[in-house]
Formats: sequence, structure tokens, C-alpha cells
Amino acid sequence: LHSFPTRRSSDLIVRGTAALYHWRDAEGNAWTGALVKPPDFETGHRYPLVIQTHQLDRASFLVDGPSATSFAARALAARDMLVLQVDEINKNFGTPKESETGAAGYRAAIKQLASEGLADPDKVGIVTWSHMGPYVYQSLIDQPSLYKAATIAEADSNSYPEYLQNIDYMGTEREKMFRAQMGGEKPFGKGLQTWIKNSPGFHFDRICTPILMMANSPVALQYGWSDYAALRAQDKPVDLLYIRNGDHVLVNPRQRMAEQGRNVDWYDYWLNGRKDPDPAKAARYKLWDRMKANLPVCQKDRLPSFD
Repeated sequence: LHSFPTRRSSDLIVRGTAALYHWRDAEGNAWTGALVKPPDFETGHRYPLVIQTHQLDRASFLVDGPSATSFAARALAARDMLVLQVDEINKNFGTPKESETGAAGYRAAIKQLASEGLADPDKVGIVTWSHMGPYVYQSLIDQPSLYKAATIAEADSNSYPEYLQNIDYMGTEREKMFRAQMGGEKPFGKGLQTWIKNSPGFHFDRICTPILMMANSPVALQYGWSDYAALRAQDKPVDLLYIRNGDHVLVNPRQRMAEQGRNVDWYDYWLNGRKDPDPAKAARYKLWDRMKANLPVCQKDRLPSFD
């Protein structure tokens, strides 16, 4: 990747370095990602860490991530955070173990970065988009205290309501893949029991990480509404950013600035404890303050574990 000279000097904008990073999960599977460091990176200092999912384009200069929808790697690094853009290994793809494999890979990366003295394991966030949504939901369910904040942007969840919304796609490759991830059965009769076991949506009661959800169109809002509603119904710490006329991959500059900027503020707040003094953002921080004051016990008394 590239090592570029996001602090402004007299004649240039200084960016932190981005380099390939390697680790192995508990099963010995090899993983690779791009580790982006803050511009003023100091050896020996443990930084907050933000993991970005959905694979790495090694042929492109890493600016934000796999899309402009929610990902903001360089901007996050400029707020004194490490960013790890993960290149998923796709092992167990299309099986009930797919999400667990992804979650284990992210967990192993955190463990290694912490053991190397680079990342603060008590200040970790994770951003996901599209297909990797279930990976992050599974991560938040498996270890509720590991992540201090998360973003679910335009993402699948492999939920029962989501499956029903795809009724017109029955018999397509998408529907077959959806069922395969749940064990191959439709969510009715005996098949429903398999779904209850494998679908993250049936286990949201275990989630206590603050979640920022993002939807960029009416269709996307409807698609993810059951997840948002389920979290709200259980008094989970969740916020929602809705862009009414956006795209799955955002291209409109103002929309990109709004969504990526919200995400940068989200992690700067939860991981660094900082607020933008802009008066226009005051209501946002009041909401987040209320969320922080009412966090579930597993977030107030965080004891990260990598078992």
C-alpha cells in the first residue's frame, strides 16, 4: 500500500502510514488487512482501534475503505485512532459458520494489536457494510464487552424479517445463499428452530454495544428497520442516520460528508471521549450522552476477553 507524507503543514497535508498487516485466528487461519496509523503516531502509545470490514482493495490507495458508505479510514486516523481495514478470508462462506469465522478473525486482530502494544483493547470500534453485517452482529453477540461502539451501515443481518422481505427472490442465488447461511432450511416448521439458533436477530438481547445504524434510501430503511426496532424495543443504545435519497454505495459528495462525518464523530466520542464544538451537533451529543449514561452493565464494566 502507500506511505504518504492528515496534519496540515505549510505546503502539504500529512497523512499517516498505511501498510499491510498480518495475523492468524485461533484456528490458525491467515488473515491480512491494511493498518492505517495516525499522522503523529508514537511508538509505545496504545491507540483506540477501529476495524473496518468488507475486504481490502490492494490495488487502490486507501482513502476511506471498500466504499464511501460509512467507511472513513484516513479521517478516523486523523482523530488519533488506528484503523484496520480487513481483507476477509471467506472461509465457511455460505454456511452457518460464516459469521462466526468473520467474528473470530476480527477478535484475533484485536488480540494481536493489543499484545504488540499498538491498540488499547478497551477502546475498540467496528464498522460494517452490506454482506458483512452478520459478522459484526455475531461479534457483538459473542463478546458483548469487546467493542465499545459499532456501526451497521446498509448491512444485512440474516434476520427472519429480512428473509421475508426477499420473498420475490425465492429460488434465486441470493435466496439460496441466505438459506445456506442459516442451515439450508426456510424459517418455518422445523427449519425455524435452526434459524433461531443461527440468525443473529434472535440473539439481540445479548448486545449492549452502542450501535450507529445507517440507511441510505427508503428501501434500505425498511430492510434494516426490524433490527433497529428490535434493539429499540430492548432499550439498547442505538442511533439511526437516515439519508432519504442516497445509494448503497454513496456517490453524492454532501451525503458522503454527512455519513462519513457522523461516523468520525461517533468514534471520536466513544473511543476518545471528545465532542465537536459545532453548535449544530449539540443535539447529537445530548443523545449520545443519554446513551452513555444508560449503558448496560457489560459496557460500564468492560472486561475484554479473547477466549
